[in-house]
Amino acid sequence: MLKNLCEYYIYWIYRLCQHRDLYYNWYKLGTDRIDYLLADREFIGEDWFKYLIDAGINFVIRVKSNIWLDVGDKKIKSGNLFKQVSQGGMITYNVKVDGVLLQAQASKSTENELIIVVSNSLSEPNLLVIYAKRWRIECLFANLKSKGFNFEDTHVTVKERIGNLTKLIVLALTIYYLIG
Repeated sequence: MLKNLCEYYIYWIYRLCQHRDLYYNWYKLGTDRIDYLLADREFIGEDWFKYLIDAGINFVIRVKSNIWLDVGDKKIKSGNLFKQVSQGGMITYNVKVDGVLLQAQASKSTENELIIVVSNSLSEPNLLVIYAKRWRIECLFANLKSKGFNFEDTHVTVKERIGNLTKLIVLALTIYYLIG
């Protein structure tokens, strides 16, 4: 439970803090507590990937279907590389994104949407299963923002107060979850 709570908390703080200096200090919580960092399409790039790898943080990040991937000596858009994947099927390639060696995996959702993720875990067979856990994080984020805890209604902007309030809200949500 604590490990999952840490995943949620780290991801939520990351989403909350758009400034690089703020989220680059999250490792103070302990990278050994992070199984995988899960993130959506806007959190990509060579500097970011290298930072996570250097910090020892495994990640599974969704990418857009128009991102360029290096596969062997060819450069191809991710949507074209994975266009033959079927609904419920899965295809995996080792690729380079912005010069960083990653594993890319794709499937099609029940709505026939192409879902492509990349990871620095080159031998993990279930990246899409791991990425699916992100939905729980999105539910947490929605609950904290507007479905009961109304974090945004506080209009708190001081970094220290945001951190303290976040800790209290996550603790309250954890108690709520444990009680049922």
